[in-house]
Amino acid sequence: MQRTGGSSARAVLETGPLSVLTPPQGIGRYTEQRTVNLHTDDQCAPHAWWALHRGTWDEARYPSVSVALHQAPHLADAVAAVDVGARARILNPPPWLPPEAIELLVEGYTETLGVRTWNV
Repeated sequence: MQRTGGSSARAVLETGPLSVLTPPQGIGRYTEQRTVNLHTDDQCAPHAWWALHRGTWDEARYPSVSVALHQAPHLADAVAAVDVGARARILNPPPWLPPEAIELLVEGYTETLGVRTWNV
């Protein structure tokens, strides 16, 4: 992770299926260098470790989740309380997914209001 006009930091995962080990033990090294706008140089290391964590999380990923509040109005208060950066949990996922609770980090949201629909 490189700070624009500043220092840099690197994070490395040494073991595990998504580590820097040569395939098939790991996935190898990424050669990509990211330049980001940070306030101070000491923010480089935490951002590098967060990027490593996001890229090596060995669980199911959900790029988007939709809630049809017009079909589940009892969830309106709970959904309205969730903001960017918050943790959200889906306690009863649909039957086609594993039954365990799904832990999410909210990175953004879109809200669409129709005459008879409300989707978040």
